[in-house]
Amino acid sequence: MENIAVFVDFYNNKLSGKSLNLLAKAVSLKSKRLALYTFSKCDSYQLPVIQNIDLNVIQSDHEVTLIDSKLVIGLSNDFMSKNIQLALGYKSVLIDSLFPQLGITTKLKVKSQVTDFEINDSKLTYITSNFNTKALSTYTRTTSNGLLILNANFKYSTTIANDSSIVVSPTIIQIDADKSFQIKSVKHTEAGIALSDAATVVGAGRGLKDPSNWPMIEELASLLLAATACSKPVS
Repeated sequence: MENIAVFVDFYNNKLSGKSLNLLAKAVSLKSKRLALYTFSKCDSYQLPVIQNIDLNVIQSDHEVTLIDSKLVIGLSNDFMSKNIQLALGYKSVLIDSLFPQLGITTKLKVKSQVTDFEINDSKLTYITSNFNTKALSTYTRTTSNGLLILNANFKYSTTIANDSSIVVSPTIIQIDADKSFQIKSVKHTEAGIALSDAATVVGAGRGLKDPSNWPMIEELASLLLAATACSKPVS
């Protein structure tokens, strides 16, 4: 297997649970080299002890990450320099915007809603979700390259054998921001535990009766180190 790119997220300087899950899958493919890419801004970056792996932190002049032409071209050039043939990323606003544009510049085909995949004899077999997971489709390609957008319910049970971690020095990929538009303002939200990584979730529904009662849910979640969730009427 040639070099693989994996787009990951960091929380509190460590890989998120979903990113560790995706990294474990990438390690199982036995590629020559793993290139991790992240948009996360951290004080330091900790990675599991894995051979032939490097971390690339993507930065731009914009205060928030936006997928523009300069970012796509910069990443495409980096892919070509590293001979990246397969890229993996969980479904998100960034990945949904980035991968189709990378597909145009790198000539790699994009596969979305992927719930599982395997590579055998240089052939890529992948399963996609249809109609909100009500149906699954299986495809096989004669090559193992592509850009795979993994569905949120993608799970790979095998953990990384070496669970110790070290602080690594990442390569900074500095992208000059597209100056054809300007960000007028940014409204930040308070950081918390991501719902996808939470072991415990505090949920609330119509019983709250009034939005002013929501702080008690956040307080309870904070005490339990949990994420928060709510029913549709509340949202």
